[in-house]
This record gives sequence, C-alpha cells and structure tokens, in this order.
Amino acid sequence: MLRGGKLKRALAVLMVMAITVMYLPMNAVFAETTDQKDEEIIYYESFKDGPGLAKPAGNASLEHVTEVYFDGNEDGAAVFASERQNNWDGVDFFFKDLELEDGKTYSVTVTGCVYGDFEIPAGAQVYLQTTQAGYPLLSAANMEAGKAFKLTGEFTADNSEDARIRVQSNEIGKTVPFYVGEITVTAKKEDPIDEDPDEVPTEVVVYHETFRDGKGAVVQSGGVSLTHVTEKYFEGNEDGGALYLSNRSNNWDAADFPFSSIGLENGKEYYVTVIGYVDDNVEVPDGAQAFLQTADSYGWCGAAKFEAGKSFILTGNIKVDTSKDRAIRVQSNDAGSSVPFYIGDIRITTMVYPDDTEPTPDPTPSPEPAVPFTPIDFEDGTGNGFAGRGGNEILTVTDEANHTEGGRYSLKVEGRTQSWNGPQLRVEEYIEIGGQYRISAWVKLIEPQSAALVLSTQVGSGGSASYHNFQSKPVTVEDGWVLLEGTFTYTSKGGDYVTIYVESVNDGAIFPSFYIDDINFVKIGSVPVEPIDDIERDLIPLKEAYKDHFLIGTAINYPRDLSGIRFELLKMHFNSVTAENSMKPESLQPQKGVFNYQNADDLVDAAIEAGMKVHGHTLVWHAQTPSWMHSNEDGTPLSREEAIENVTQHIEAVIEHFGDRVISWDVLNEAMNDNPPNPDDWRASLRRSPWYNAIGPDYVELVFRAARKVVDENGWDIKLYYNDYNLDNQNKATAVANMVKELNEKYQEEHPGKLLIDGIGMQGHYNVNTNPVNVELSLKRFIDLGVEVSITELDVGAGSNSQLTEKDAKAQGYLYAQLFKLYRENSEHIARVTLWGMDDATSWRSQNSPLLFSRSLKAKPAYYAVIDPDKYIEENKPDTTEANRGTAKYGTPVIDGEMDEIWNETEVLQINRYQTAWNGATGTGRVLWDENNLYVLIHVNDTELDKGSPNPWEQDSIEVFVDENNAKTTYYEADDGQYRVNYENETSFNPDSIREGFESAVKVSGTSYTVEVKIPFRSITPEAGTEIGFDLQINDGRDGSRISIATWNDITGNGWQDPSVFGILALVKETPEEPGEPGEPGDDKPSSPSSPSDSPVTLPVDSEGRISPSARLDSGRAYASIDPKAYDLAVNRAKADEDGKKTVEVVIPEIRNVEAYELAMPAEILTAQSDDTKLKVKTAYADVILPGNMLTGYDIESAEDGQVTLAISRADLSGIDEDTRSMIGDRPVIGLEMKIGGKTLAWNNPGAPVTVSIPYSPTEEELENPELITVWYIDGEGKVHAVTSARYDPETGMVTFTVTHFSRFAVVYVSKTFNDLNVPEEVKHAIEVLAAKGILAGVSEERFAPFFSITRADFLYSLIRALNTDAKAEDNFDDISPNVYYYREIAIAKALGITLGCGNNLFKPDEPITRQDMMVLINRTLRLLGRIETPGTYEVLDKFADRSQVAGYAVEAVAAGILEGLFDIDGPNIDPRGIVSRAEAAAILYRIYNKQ
Repeated sequence: MLRGGKLKRALAVLMVMAITVMYLPMNAVFAETTDQKDEEIIYYESFKDGPGLAKPAGNASLEHVTEVYFDGNEDGAAVFASERQNNWDGVDFFFKDLELEDGKTYSVTVTGCVYGDFEIPAGAQVYLQTTQAGYPLLSAANMEAGKAFKLTGEFTADNSEDARIRVQSNEIGKTVPFYVGEITVTAKKEDPIDEDPDEVPTEVVVYHETFRDGKGAVVQSGGVSLTHVTEKYFEGNEDGGALYLSNRSNNWDAADFPFSSIGLENGKEYYVTVIGYVDDNVEVPDGAQAFLQTADSYGWCGAAKFEAGKSFILTGNIKVDTSKDRAIRVQSNDAGSSVPFYIGDIRITTMVYPDDTEPTPDPTPSPEPAVPFTPIDFEDGTGNGFAGRGGNEILTVTDEANHTEGGRYSLKVEGRTQSWNGPQLRVEEYIEIGGQYRISAWVKLIEPQSAALVLSTQVGSGGSASYHNFQSKPVTVEDGWVLLEGTFTYTSKGGDYVTIYVESVNDGAIFPSFYIDDINFVKIGSVPVEPIDDIERDLIPLKEAYKDHFLIGTAINYPRDLSGIRFELLKMHFNSVTAENSMKPESLQPQKGVFNYQNADDLVDAAIEAGMKVHGHTLVWHAQTPSWMHSNEDGTPLSREEAIENVTQHIEAVIEHFGDRVISWDVLNEAMNDNPPNPDDWRASLRRSPWYNAIGPDYVELVFRAARKVVDENGWDIKLYYNDYNLDNQNKATAVANMVKELNEKYQEEHPGKLLIDGIGMQGHYNVNTNPVNVELSLKRFIDLGVEVSITELDVGAGSNSQLTEKDAKAQGYLYAQLFKLYRENSEHIARVTLWGMDDATSWRSQNSPLLFSRSLKAKPAYYAVIDPDKYIEENKPDTTEANRGTAKYGTPVIDGEMDEIWNETEVLQINRYQTAWNGATGTGRVLWDENNLYVLIHVNDTELDKGSPNPWEQDSIEVFVDENNAKTTYYEADDGQYRVNYENETSFNPDSIREGFESAVKVSGTSYTVEVKIPFRSITPEAGTEIGFDLQINDGRDGSRISIATWNDITGNGWQDPSVFGILALVKETPEEPGEPGEPGDDKPSSPSSPSDSPVTLPVDSEGRISPSARLDSGRAYASIDPKAYDLAVNRAKADEDGKKTVEVVIPEIRNVEAYELAMPAEILTAQSDDTKLKVKTAYADVILPGNMLTGYDIESAEDGQVTLAISRADLSGIDEDTRSMIGDRPVIGLEMKIGGKTLAWNNPGAPVTVSIPYSPTEEELENPELITVWYIDGEGKVHAVTSARYDPETGMVTFTVTHFSRFAVVYVSKTFNDLNVPEEVKHAIEVLAAKGILAGVSEERFAPFFSITRADFLYSLIRALNTDAKAEDNFDDISPNVYYYREIAIAKALGITLGCGNNLFKPDEPITRQDMMVLINRTLRLLGRIETPGTYEVLDKFADRSQVAGYAVEAVAAGILEGLFDIDGPNIDPRGIVSRAEAAAILYRIYNKQ
C-alpha cells in the first residue's frame, strides 16, 4: 500500500504524464526515446493553465502570460519574471512541492526567453542552479534580447535544506526580465516497492496538561497574568484545574507553550486541542475570539468564539519550524484583547509509523517575505495603525498641521505622562531578518517651546523587550517640521513584536505634545544571519573557567532566555543572572500600590531551579521609573515628603517580596554626572534627576538606609550596591568613591563594623578603544574603600551595522582578554562579572556586536579571549601606531582670526584622522609659542555650518587638547585641558577652570571658518626643545547631531578623559623643514599693454560673412581688430539659421608661442537687445561665441573709440595648490578677459551665456570614457569649480562649455567613484559621470549613499547644474541660508519660476523630495529652456494603477515626462508620493543631462 508522501507523489506523476500526453507535441514527448526509456517524468509544466508550482524568488514579480511565442514554447504560455534587482531574483520550484526524494538524482530542463524590449548588458547570463549548500550551478546561457535559451542540468536532492530549483541570472544580468516557458524534471525509473497494506500510523500523545497540579509548561506572553486555579468546573474540564489568563489588554497577552518544554521536534507535524472557558460575568465584545497560533510567526491554526459562561474548543494542525517559531500560543483576536479566560486542557498528538520509517521531516522552510511598507501620511483620515505606547496618549488625525506636499493631515500626539509615552507602530511584518532599514518621521513640536524628541524602536515585548534609539534631536516650536531618521539592522523580530515610536528625553519636565507625519520604513541593505541549530557543547563553560574566582553572570529576559536552546546556553555557561528589565520600577509597580511580580517571580524561580544566583536590578533609577513616584502630572517635582514616602515604600515592598531569593540589589543606579568637573564635591556632581529635584542630594543616603533597614530587620545576607557606567573616567570614579566613603564612614559611626553600601557595580559598557589602565585605576580605587566590587553590565562594542570584521573581532577579544586578566588578578575583591546579555542578536547594543556569542549562539574570538586571557594576549598582539609628532614655531601673533604673515613658516598639521565612519569636515592646524602662551590657528573646510545641538561637542567646532608635562597619564591631571570653540566663537572647557586667560577669534568665509586661539601655559615654563602632549579636533555637526570627528592624532575618541592618546608637539625656535610643502607663488600674470597706436588693417569679408583680420605681434600678444563697416558687411553675408539668427565668424590666424590673442571690436556689436546676432571668435587656443546682448546694461562710455577688447590667453596655474596642478597636468588652460578702455571688465551676465570650445587631444585611457573629460574654472583665490556644461565631442576634438563670467578655465579628466555603489552598472556610470561633472556629489569622498533619500535642495541644486541654468537672482527663500552650497542654485530656480516653494516663502530644503515633485521641477525647467514641448494629459496615466494618487498640480508634468521617456516606469505603479533615492535621482539627472 502506498502511504503519505509516496501516494501523493504517485498520483502527481500520473497526472503529469497525462498532461504531457495531452499537451506536448509528439516530437517533444517521444524525442530521443532510446535515451529516455529508463527515465520517468517527475514534474512537467508548460504554464498553459497557470503558473503551476513556480514561485517568485527574491524581489522578482512573477506573472502568468499567454501568447508569448518563442523557440520551444509553441503554446505561447509562460511565466514572466520582472522587477528584478538582484541576481537571485527569479523563478523557484521547491523540492518539497515537486516531492523530490532525499539523495535521489534528477535531471532538469528549462526553456525560456529573454524579454525583447530591454538593453542587455554585455556578459549577462541566465543561470539554472539549486539553492542547496554552495548554490551549485547546473547550467548557464547567454542573455540575448528576444532570443530563447535552454538550460539543462543534473543534481542530487538534499532535503535537509529548504532547497529549490532556481532560474536566475548572473550579477551582470540581475535587472534583465525573462520568461520561462517550460520545465521538465525527470529521474531514473526504480523498481516498485512492495508495501504492507496493513501498516498504518498510530496517534501518540506528545503533551497533555490538565492544570490539576499547577501551571505546567506555560509561560507568559505580553502583560497577561497567569494564575493556577482549582475547582473551576466547565464542560471539558471535569477535574476543575485550570489556568486563568487575566490583566489582558492586547491580543498577544496570552499563554505560550514552548516547543522545547513540551517535547515538540523541528519539522514534525502535530495536532493540538485546547479547551477553555469565559466567566459568565464577563462583558464580551462583538466578534471576540480565542486564537490558536504559533509564536513568533503568528501562524494561525484555529479559532473559537468567546461567549460569556460557555466553553470553547480550539483545534488545529501545526508543523514545527524553529527558525520562525518557538511556542504554541493561546491568545485572542483584537476584539477579544481585554477578555479574561481559562484554559482547562491542552492536548498535543502526532502520528508515528510502526516501522519507524516516517520520512525525514521537511527542512526548515524560509520565513515569509517581508511586506513592502507604504509611507504613512494620514491623508486617508485614519491613524494607519499608530497607537499609544502607554495607553493614556491622545492620538488624533488633524488638519491643524501637515507636512505632506499637497496634503492636509498629520497625527497629533497629546496626553503624554511619561517620557516613553508616544505614538507607536507595529512593523514586524515589514522586516526581513538581517535587513538594514532606514526609518524616518517628520515631527513638529506643539508645546513646550523646546524639547528633545527621539525616534526609537522596540524589539520584543514585556520582559523580553530591547530598546534602540535612532536619533534624538532638540527641537523648538519655531523650527516647524523636523526630520528624525536613522538606520537599524534587525537581526530578530523579538517574538514577532517590533515597533517604531517617537518619545521624548527623560528630563522629568513637562511631557511635550507634537505632530508626526510622513513616516517611512525602507530597506536599504542586509547582513547575513546565521541559523541557530544548536549550541557548541564541547566548549569550556565560562563558569567553570572562573569557578575559583567569581560568579559569571549575564542579563536575561523572561521568557525568551528561559526555554529552548537559549536556556541551554544560559545553564551551560553562567551561574548568576540579572533581570535586564523585569525588576525595574516601571515593571514592578507601574501604578501606585499596584505591583506586578509575575514576570520577575517566574524569572527568579526558573534561575534558582537551574542552580543560578540572582542579582536584583534595580530599586531606584531616574529612567524606567513611573513618573508618579517623583513628579506631579504637570511634570513638576512632588513634595519632598511624598517622594520620600513613595521611594521608601517601593524599596521596602520589593525587597521583602523577593527576600533572600536574591543575593544582592542595585539599590541606586546611575546617579552621578559624567566627568564631573569637581569630583571632590560628590553632591555637586550628582545628576539633576527627578529624584534629586524632588528630595535633594540626600536622597542617595536615604534610599540606601531604607534598603539597609529592611535587609537587617529580616536578617538577610543581601549585598547593597551602587551601580553606574563610565566609571573608567577618573573624575566620575573619584566622585563615586568619595560618596561611598563618606556615607559608609557616617553609617559606621552609628553602627560600628557595618557598611551602608556593601559594593560598587562597575557597568563596563566599553568599546575597543577603552583604555584598561583607567579601568584598573578605578577598580583599585574602589577596592581601597573596603567594599566589594562587581562588574555588572559588561560588553565591548565593535564594528557597526551588526557587522564585525575580522580586525574588529580581534580587537574586541583583546580588550576582553585584558579586562578578564585584570579581574582575575583582583578576584578576591570581585563578587560577580556579569555580561549584559548572552549573544549579539539580543544585546541592547546589537549594532555593535558586543558580546561573547554570535547571533547564531556560536563562540566568537572574545569567548576564547575570556577563557584564556594570557594565551589570547600573547597570540594576538595589536598593531601599534606611532603618535604624530609636530612642531610649534616661536612667535606671537595677533588673535584676530586672520592668518598673519608670522604663521606662514609654521608646520602645517593635517587634521584628517577620523573617529567616525562618516568623513566630514577637514582642516589644518598651525602652532606658535612664546614664553607665556601657546597659539593655535585652525582652518576648517565644511559644507554646512550647524550648531543646532545644545551640546557644544555636537556643534561645528574645533578642539585643542594640551598636556603640558606630556606625562601620558590615562587621566587628566592639573596641567591637562580641552579647549573648544565653535564657528560663532562660543567657547567651552574641560575642566572649566582652564578658561582664565584664554582668547579666541573666528573668521567665517562661506561654510569654511578659521579659528585663532591663545592658550596660557599654566604649569610649565616653555623653552626651545620642550615637548608637550597635543592634539587638534574638528567636530562636524549636522541637523543637531555630530556626524564626523577628525583629529590630528587620536583615533580612539578618548581624548576628553585620556591624555595618553595625544600626539607630541615640540617647541622650536628655528623654522622646521617641510618637504613637499610648496610656497605660494605670487601672481606673475603679465599685464596687457595698451593697444598699439596704429589701427590694425581689416581684411575683406568673404562671401560667407567670415572676417579674417590680420594680427600683429607685440610683447608676446597678438592683436587684431574689426571695424563697424566690416562687421555690418559680414552680418549681411552671413546665413541665418532656422530660428532666423546669424553668427559672424572671426578667424584670427595662429601665431606660434604667442601668450594671448586680443580682438578689438565695436562695443555696439555686444550691446544689442537680443542675441539674434552672435560673434564667433576662432583662435588656436579656443573658439569663443559672444552673444549680441553680452554687454547690454554695462557702462561702456569709457571705451576708447567705442571699442571693447576680448582677450583669449594661454593661462598659467599660479596660486593653485599642488594636488590641483597634478589633476590638471599638461592639459590646456586658457584665460578669458573682456576689457574696456584698457581695464578688465568684471563681466557676469546670466542672461547672455558665452560658448567656449577648447581643442583637446585625449589619451587612449580618456577616450575609453570621454564623458569624464570636463572643465574647471579657477577663481581669484586659486580654487577650482566644476563647469557642469562641459562636454568633449570626439568628432570636433573640442571640449565645449558655456559660461556667464570670465576667468581661467582648465580642461581636466576626473575619474570619480565611491565605495558603496552596489547598484546596476548603468546607474553606477551615471553617478560617476555626474560626480565628475560636479553636478551631484557624494555624502563624503568615499560614500555616495545611493539608497538614501535625496533632499529637495540637493535635487534642485543638481537639476539646475545639470541643465546649466542661470539667471540674475536677487532674493531667496527665508529658510535658505546664504552660507549653504546650494544657495545660488535655489535662488536661480526661484527667480525663473521653476520652484514656487512651499508657502510663506519657505522651500523646506532638507525634506526628501517625492517622485511627483521631482517630475514637476524637471518639467518646469525643461519647458523654460525650450527642451520639451510635449503636452501631458491624464489619459497618459490610465495604464497605471495608482494614477489617482498623482496630485493635480503634477499630472501634466508626470504625463509629459513619461511621454518624453524621462522616467523609466516598467511596473504598474508610478508611486508619485514615494521618496526619491539618490541613485534614482542620479539615473534621471543623467538621462536629462544627455537629452540636451
């Protein structure tokens, strides 16, 4: 008898064979009969009746089509794979759907065709492969537009993976659409297997719980309370035992039954039955239902109606997939989210075959693809899924404010009573594990006048939650709409619960109200995520390695870490635990007098049962504490008496509840300020927290006394700790030590021999640049107090975006080794070392991969470093970097922000070492000294000036670090200082006492600035030969945050507390040698002599109207002229073009070795009212076309004899730096000059552009990509600027461009690329050309950020430059600062009516531009320039599904752009309100640029 999969497979084969005979041509069925007689058809599909078993792979769109005929596809039916972005986007056929047998060999043949109307990149191929290990390639064929291909191959099926046959492409062909017309899978015939007809499976009970004796294996989901009850009788629950689910407010407040706890195996199928009941006094909402699901994928298994006083039964089949799920969940739908109910019985069974020949369970299938996120603009009048995090917020869709272009609505957020309250949105369905996302939201503050708003994400719920901030930004009411955005890599869906939300900084003040609008959640990349199969059981347990030294602990969340494979890891390596969130004040007492201990109790009990110690965290903290404890509803502090009563009662209740089940408590957490300036006064060093504001500085002593009283009265041996971070900072460590010392000494006077504070917890959230010497100093400082020490929250951040390079991992391990070596050497004083989490995926710092175990729970180098620190240190010596050395010349400047002559011979210190991934502002420094002071001059090159942050170190500023005795201590001594000056000459100091005698001056030029400072020597008498510790730093702020840090020496970022990272500066009196630093040559440009007294002879004009004057050489310059009569004759003879305009050509003969050609002409030629007549001047150096209205509006009365002179010279490169000279090389450089009366005219006329053509012979390399040949103009300061209109024409051999002012112009070849151009080749080329032309720049020298949105300002700036548009612009929008790089281009666009702004004379430059707004700006510009005349009508948009979303003002522009081929829209949607990425903008701008 056939059974199970074999029966289904046999029927499938018969059906396929029947279909084959019915639909295949005879020659196709019986071709090569001899070779195929031993083959059987396993699967055949011609797609005649649909897509069959074909599934889309990756992002491909799969469409069933007919009437697509090609060789091998005579019936015309096929599946069409389009919208491809990656090589793996294609067509999949799952092994399990084809019912392929494990270990069996199959042959596959695929016929297909490449889409005809598509430009195929050279080298593009279509691939046939499987997705088994290594992605084996079975066959390949070249992609040719409109041509068929055939792929054949053989493979052996391995069903241990989620394998499939895949038709895709190579990387080159990743965007090419294609058809699959036929697929055939065959296998060698096998002898039939005789099966026992009497062999049948048996149903076996795997898990059965009646709740008669307790809760069983259940764990809490969400905020539900789970209570074991007896004598609760209802139908199906005759024993009366049940589990009661109460305190429900969400559908996921539920009961979970973890697979690992109830014996369910991965890949197996089970049948589940649940019997439940709802009390008769419960008000059940309409539509309320109980749900049976799996967690965390929310796989739906069954449902039953909730009815008061009635039982319900849930039944369903589940197939266990541990890559997606961890438990069976009994919950409700949304309508039933508040309904309490009972579970009286749960029974789980499976089918077992007597001969144990049950087929191997299917491999773990891939998770469901993420749903695309639709940007939220509230224009439909609904909240679009937003809800309040705290439940008390008031969220209203309102037309009071709006950010959406052409829209009306936003979401108003009011009624917040906690800093964490705010609007949240569930986003787990939009997440692909390992995906990197850019999250953005626009906010507008309502009240108070200023606040700091934060965009964040929560991963997981309840005690399993982790929280990550994307961006915190200070805002004011006057700021209007402000963008909050950030990027995050999701390596977990947190039990299928992920939110994004907006909150405020926890400052204890009034809780702001605000609007939000235009929320987006866009995938921009991904990182590989390793599967979790099992833990490495052959490792040395961490707790075993340190059993003779101290406890090894970790922070855990309930229930995530107390079941399954994670619990196994926990039990193997750790012998103590700390609750990451479950024992914090907001978790235990969210409302006054209402305690919720269940999560914490379950965590504590499970840990103790597993043989682990529990540390309590935390009793008192300023964060994650409900505001009612310390503040009134309006945010003002409670009275001292009420605040003391609240905190005392909380401490007493919590300690008494847990009793001696915990070994220690963090009584007070993070009460001290960072880097306090006067650590000897610990009270002045306290953070001004809500507790401080309500009670005063003595609250510290008060809370410890309250805790000590409870512990001592009960006779418990529970240690009481003060816990804080950044205790490697010596100022902070000193303040904490002084606090503990004073309070303990005071307590001992009252209670001899007893301590008030038993221990200090050193949190240890470090990074790879942390100096372990400072950790050791603090550790020994605390040990000397006579208290025990615990390392309480240890992790070491390394890498970024959830990616860890081999170098990062090695450095991380090295610091872990150094730390554990230190801890082991001092272990007699250390009670615990607690890592803040078990693995990188669940760490609160997951982006920086900070822990010992990877996301797949595998040991990292850091683990081995901890197991054997000495060995690791010996085998992994870090690379050492020599400190930079520089010199300071003797001299005294004037402090005025100017570079006096005295600075000229000082050494230039390059400030170009970056502490950040983003390379922003750069600069140079110079240093002088005399007997009293050190003088520093820093010049900063920036693209934008910003001081939006209230934190001075996040503003555009410079910093000078000085260590006068160059002692290289790891902490600041009295002679050390940090001096900061921003571009508005606002100063700040560390410590503040060093400000005396300091002077500074700043000069701003555009977006660059120069800072000059005087720093008094405070502890040394300087002399020649003295060496001091020294460093320079440039902070680059943008939008209220610091995006870049550049230094002269330090790359660790620890200079603010650790002088050992400074460079070395030698004080000298002689001028230092500076090889490679050329001087700045003077301007040796020859002056033009007066025109010769004798008038040049004018030759006759030829029949075409061409004038050929003679030229006379004088002092190396060739002079020629034309008179009015000759010009008039030439105009008469010249032929008009199709627009009726004429061009008179003047050819000046070539003269060897001449410096310049000068042509004198009647001024009236160039002062006409139009450019109907132009003058083309041809010389050996350049051809110049002068429009007839070039000088209209200029005062030419000073012109001698009514003449003006054009000079075209061979220019030099004086005043240009060496790098620029090298770029220009020996290519042509010309000068253009217009003179009146012998004096140079500062000509600039946007309304009359001059066309210039320079002859140029490119090299062979340049001819391979001639688009990169361009022109720079050189300004009066020797700086170069791209001339965006410049193009090389191979036919004429000329580089042609237009200008509206005269200067020096150089031909140059610019090959510019970026290291993040993971885009199609044609888009990469567009980006590189536009960057070379100076049209569209990267976000830094190395990064283009192709998938980031482009702002309105950047797009319009690039559009104006791409089309070389110019105009006289007298004003601009109010929100466009004159200092920004795009000021001129936006002003031009406004003057020409290309942009009308956003109302109230605002442009909103930093907002991302939508597709339809981009199309409108393009349309207006092209029509203005006369380069587009096609009318656009709504009918053009009929074929697009989202045409109704196109705003009325944009219809014509969108339609015209589509007709003109400017916008390449292949799919069914225009996406008019979608945000334009920088890559998309580049592709479109390049298309427009080449349309000219």
